[in-house]
Amino acid sequence: MQRYMSYYRIITKCNVLFIALFLISSCELTPGEGGTSSITGKVFVHELNSSGIVIAEYYSTDEKVFILYDEDSIFDEETSTSFNGEYQFKFLRKGNYRIFSYSDINSFTNEQEQILVEVEITENNQEVTAAEIVIERR
Repeated sequence: MQRYMSYYRIITKCNVLFIALFLISSCELTPGEGGTSSITGKVFVHELNSSGIVIAEYYSTDEKVFILYDEDSIFDEETSTSFNGEYQFKFLRKGNYRIFSYSDINSFTNEQEQILVEVEITENNQEVTAAEIVIERR
């Protein structure tokens, strides 16, 4: 009976050690939701006429803005700009992010170009201001 108790204690200690190692190794967090930081920015528009001359400049309202976590190739989250051209992505973890909106290339064919800015969050509870995204509307 005592021999079984010794084996049981050893197995129990090994299981606890295994679970602890598993939890520690799986705690590496990647960029994305679930954090305490945020990214804010603005979208600025150059409105062009058919000759390519700027006829108006303004911060865009209701412009779609997308975020890519780390090296993702498909956007992870989407938001729209407010009345003053501002957007915000909240509850992010430390890491690298790419934020983009679309600029018109050709209004007849609806071709668009992705205008991208890169941002890094280095600390928890950090509010990072991204570089302004400047797009063209034709």
